[in-house]
Amino acid sequence: MKDTGSRTIPLEYAAVWQADRRMLPAYLRRGDNARRIQSYKRALQKALEARVTPLQREHLMLFYEKRMNKTQIGKIYGVGSSTVCKTLKSAEKNIKEYIDLYMQIYDMLEQEHLCEDNELC
Repeated sequence: MKDTGSRTIPLEYAAVWQADRRMLPAYLRRGDNARRIQSYKRALQKALEARVTPLQREHLMLFYEKRMNKTQIGKIYGVGSSTVCKTLKSAEKNIKEYIDLYMQIYDMLEQEHLCEDNELC
């Protein structure tokens, strides 16, 4: 779990939370969203596999799971904290873009499925 001040979130959401702090709370406040949360988790896993380099993944793991700061990570890799910051921001941007697209597709498919059962659509 990552402490974000007023609330604690699972580490698997931490990179996206950092990228857009407003997205996750609004997402989790929706009504019955168990299926949507599962899709979100799948999207995050796929984004980590497809859109993040091994170096970015290592930086994310050290920053969010090991709770190392950017200076500590930089010392491990022999770079400055600004380089670590850029690497993390790039990874978070790629993850967020992938998840946004994935969830848009999910919403369209869900809407289509709901319309199949609804005579008004």
